[in-house]
Amino acid sequence: RRCGVAAHEAGQVVDMAVLRFYLASFLTVGWALAEPTDSFGNSKLIHPCESIKCDIGPTNCEPPFEYRQGTSCCGICWAPDSVISMDRHVAHQSDHQAELCPSAPSSCRGPGDSAVCFTPSCKNGYEAHCTAGACCASCEYVR
Repeated sequence: RRCGVAAHEAGQVVDMAVLRFYLASFLTVGWALAEPTDSFGNSKLIHPCESIKCDIGPTNCEPPFEYRQGTSCCGICWAPDSVISMDRHVAHQSDHQAELCPSAPSSCRGPGDSAVCFTPSCKNGYEAHCTAGACCASCEYVR
């Protein structure tokens, strides 16, 4: 029995040494995390958003908009599409507007609004050309 007691006491001594090692390691790591530095150890790290001043806050959003804070530094005023009307510039007319390609697939014509094409401004040696499956003309090299 005496050998069993000695072995038990020896096990406690080993356990205490392991416990002291882990405690010292934890305190060292904890201290290092308390003072963040860059990879060279030169400067204190700051959160990227610390130096950004946000103009929009929870009190700046007028109804029906509401303040939303996402993962960016500053929040936004937001409302669902069903609550506000959206300006999609569907009435905008331009002298540079062009027709759809004759071979444009049906998806270019809807459902919903059809695609809006504009005359491409091609550099020398290139011309506007409709490629297979394209809604609008694009510039291609002329041989």
